This record gives sequence, C-alpha cells and structure tokens, in this order.
Amino acid sequence: MSRREAYKQVRLILGLDFGTTFSDPAICFATSNTTDLGEIYTFTAWPGSCEQAGEHHVKTPSRIAYARENTGNSENDALTSDVTGYEVEAGYRSYSWFKLLLDGTALSSEYDDPELKLGRSEGLMCLPADKSAKDVTTDYLRGLYQTCQERLNRTFGNGRLASQLRYPVDVWLTVPATWSDKAKLLTQRAAKDAGFASHPGDRMFIIAEPEAAALAALKATISKVDDLVQVGDHVLICDCGGGTVDITTYNVLSTKPTLELEELLVGIGAKCGSTTIDRNIYKLMVERFGDAFTSLDGRCTGLGSYFMSTLENFKKGFSLARAKKRPSRIPLKMRNVPAEAIASNHYDADLDAVLLSADDMKNLFDPVIDNICGLLGDQITKAQEDVKEDVEGKRMKVILVGGFASSPYLCERLEAFLEDRNATLATPMKDAWSAIARGAVIRGLEGEIVKQRKCRRHYGVSFSHPYECSHHNGFNTSLRRTYMSLFTGKEYLTGFLTWKVDKGSVVTEQTEIQHRFTSSWTGDDHNSYRLDLYSCGADSPPETIECTDAEKVGSITYDLEDLDTSQLQCKIEPDGTRRYQAHLTMVIRMGDAAGLLTFKVFCQGSEVGSAHLDISSD
Repeated sequence: MSRREAYKQVRLILGLDFGTTFSDPAICFATSNTTDLGEIYTFTAWPGSCEQAGEHHVKTPSRIAYARENTGNSENDALTSDVTGYEVEAGYRSYSWFKLLLDGTALSSEYDDPELKLGRSEGLMCLPADKSAKDVTTDYLRGLYQTCQERLNRTFGNGRLASQLRYPVDVWLTVPATWSDKAKLLTQRAAKDAGFASHPGDRMFIIAEPEAAALAALKATISKVDDLVQVGDHVLICDCGGGTVDITTYNVLSTKPTLELEELLVGIGAKCGSTTIDRNIYKLMVERFGDAFTSLDGRCTGLGSYFMSTLENFKKGFSLARAKKRPSRIPLKMRNVPAEAIASNHYDADLDAVLLSADDMKNLFDPVIDNICGLLGDQITKAQEDVKEDVEGKRMKVILVGGFASSPYLCERLEAFLEDRNATLATPMKDAWSAIARGAVIRGLEGEIVKQRKCRRHYGVSFSHPYECSHHNGFNTSLRRTYMSLFTGKEYLTGFLTWKVDKGSVVTEQTEIQHRFTSSWTGDDHNSYRLDLYSCGADSPPETIECTDAEKVGSITYDLEDLDTSQLQCKIEPDGTRRYQAHLTMVIRMGDAAGLLTFKVFCQGSEVGSAHLDISSD
C-alpha cells in the first residue's frame, strides 16, 4: 500500500463546540470504530491565552473585535487586523454572546432569562450595523479555523507533500438541542463559510450538545466506574452552558461492547445559562454605585477586564456551605462612590475594592439556579408520569456537564433539590468543560449511539384549501391570501397547516415525513417552487399559520427538472397555452446522519427533482 493510499484509510475527526461564552475544538484520528478517550485531544494553546488564567486554556472566549472599529487614539492602540478570543482585550469595541442571536426569532420558553435582551445595552448581544448574527459567527469561527489550521500545520507540516497527503476531515458541529432548524442551518453555514469542512472529501455533521456531552460523560464513567451506569438505568444529562441549559433523559440500552442509548422523554431547555450571573453583576453594580460604575472605561469593567476576570474566579469557587465570613474584595478604582455604598459595606474606599458578601453571591446565582431546578423538576416529573413502570424503584442519575457544572454552589443547590425527587447528582471525574467537544468526536468515531430520539416539536407544512367566504372570512391578510387555481379555476385560501409528525414521536435514522400535494404551472415554467415548512413546540399544534405557536422553519425550494410532462394531466386553453398539474410527494427525512432535515420530491414513485431548505427570506 502506498503512503497516499494509507492516508486515505484515515480520517481526522474534529468536534467543534461553539459556545455562547467560550468555544473549543477536539481532534482525533479515526482508524477504526472504537474509542480510546486518551487519544482525543483538545487545543490548549490559544493566541493571547498566556496572559489569562491557565484553567481557561482548554477553551477560547467567543469574542471578536473588528479592526475597522478599533482605530485607537494612537498607533499602539489601533488594531491592524480583526482579533478573536483571548486577543480581544478589555476596552476594545467587541462582540460577545452573539451565538444567542442565531436563534433570536424563536419563541421564548418558560424558563428563559426574562432580562436576556437587556444585555444588549451593556455591549453584549450586539451586532455591527452591517452584519447579521450569521456574519459575525462566520468571522469569529474563521479565527478559530485559522488557529486550528496553524496547530495542525505545526504537527504535520504545511509543505507540498503535506498538502498532497492531507487527511480528510469530518467536522462534528455541536448546537443546543432546543435550537430551531433555522438556527442549526445558520450555524452550519457559518462554520462552512469560515473554512471548516471546505476541502474535497471533508464532511460536516450536526450533533446536539447534550447528546455529545452524554457520550463523553457516560463513556468516561463506564470505563472507570462500572457500576455507575448500567443497562436499564435512566440518566438525565443537564448541560449547563454560558447561554443555554439543555436537558435530555436517556435509557441505557447497552454499555458493552459499545454504549447504546435511547431518549426516554422529549428534551427541554432554555436560554438561562451562567451569562445571566454576569448580567446580574452589572445590574447590581449600577444599582449600588450608579454613575461611579457606569462612567468607567470598558477596559476597567468590560469582559476580559481584571474586574470581570477576578469576579469569574470568585464565581467558580463560590460555595454557600463553605462561605467566607468576610466579603470578597474585587479591585476596582471608582470616583465619587455614593456614601451610602461605603456605609453599607459595599465598597472599601481605602483598598479601592468592591465588596460582595456571601448573600450577594447567593442572590446573583439563585435566579439562574432556580430556572435550572425548574427545568429539572419538569423533566423528572414527566418521567415519573409517562414511564412510571420503568422508573419506579429506581433513582434517576443526573449528570452535570458544561462550564457551569463545576460551580460548587450549583452542585449544592441541585443535590438538595434532587434529594426529595428520587434522583442523585453526578459530575464527570474531569474535563466537564470540554465534554461536549470530546463527545462530538466520540460520535464521529463510534457512529450512531443514540438509537432513537423523541421529536422535540411538531413538524408540518402549509397548504391551501378551497375558499369559502362563510367559513374563512376575516383571515389575516398580512399572512394569508386567496388565489385562483390555474388548472381548476377554483379559488383557494393559503395558510392552513397539516402536521406530519407529532411532538414526542420516536425518531430514528429512517424516520420520514411524506406530504402529498398538487402543483400546477403554465407552459414549461416548472423549474422552481416553494413549500413552507413549520414547526410547533406547544403540546397542541394550531390549524393555521395565524397562531404564534406556529414557527416557520423555512421554505422547501424544489425543482422538477427531471419530470416527464408527457405523463401529466394537461389542459390546453383556447389560445394554445398548456396548463399542467402534477401530484407530487415531498419526502422529508427527520433523522438524517448529518443532523439536519433532508428533502426529496417524487412523482408517480420516481424522484423528479432536488430540494433544499431556504431560510434566506425568513
């Protein structure tokens, strides 16, 4: 076997965890379908990271600053190129938490942070005037991609031979499980436009963050603590990230020779991650110090500043069970501090430091943890109600992963919360923060581990119905319209919904939606058509698009280039115009291996054209 042929037998598996606050890739070379967790490597050398705390080096901040917006007051202050991650210094005009804007049009959930959008006034969740959330995500991921390439080039060389013998890459991109299909597609496009999976032979796949976390966490426990996870156990994965919290409950089907899972319930989640604590801190500072705080330069109080970095360390170590009697001191020099703040022991004027008591820290954390407890309580109650015969007598195992999972106070609160709910709390022995990226690699190495899922939403399509004035009068004309059929001459009303798969339905790789419909056209103009796809997270889906519970996923754009019109119904008008009508079937695959919906169009049993999901106009 030649060296080039040998290279073709190997694939590079890259798990990419693009997070709200931090991001990281993990890599492994695949030569078989078995996994040695020790052979999965995470990046630890990020540009600019030497100036930050070492524990952060497994990830890089999801932050970007554009050179055009940071010209500076002097040559030394000006940026000569766009920078990302640790290279974005406090005081730069920068953009953070933009990941949440990718799913900005999705309906809110019960446990979403109610003040999420207020963060935009603090310079967070903002966008440049001429860029979308997808554009900024692409720019940020491009910096991440360049760093990955530089690291791989140092490892394998970047000369002519290295380029000829380049390994094909499978990129496994993680997304929140609660995200809309539109947000997933936007994230995938951003990653591809940034350079990931851009070479011949490369492929890109999507995997839900809690699923990736489950693979890393459970694989680690199986290999080290055999009795922690056994066949028949019910395991709830709680992924507590910076922007989102995702919860998915699995039934363990097998642990050896390979791990196999099935989703037990419809997963839930919300935008209530640990970034809420940062917003609570800003809010508290403004309440206590007013202009003395808000007048400070971003270099003093912005993300990446010494003030925020010190607070981050206090956040990571805060424990109410081992709370300090003295307040924590965070250095921050302020002028004209209100006398009341000093008298109330909120500021030490001698040491120029903000003072935070254990009660202060508790109040910063509790709104976030209350939402997490609400999500956990809902999922556990659902398990006890829906699958009582399976869970009775068993203690559900709750495994925490994600950056917030290392919080001692979060663990203290959850342990107390779960005690009365027949559940126990566990965290991975190590690397909880990088569990998602490593789990994505495991998925690429071992193949499909979750054998069946529960559909998180209803899915359906819009259709037209013969218009009856007595029944349909008063419809919303901004959303729906009437039209005359070219073929039958009848009047139709748009905007009705037919639901093809129900929320909670079992979804496997073979699950498909079939929608039969009729399409009409004049002459040879049958190249491009649209069919609107909708989803609904409510338990009972609506009948028309006028209900706000109906969320438009996008338009399925399809062509009929391979359609033989000689086999169709044809109506010839007096002027010789030919009008055609075709009875079509749109097949939508729900469980595609790539993690996205896929589409095909059939007529009389034969595939007659291509189709894709268009979100550009939505």
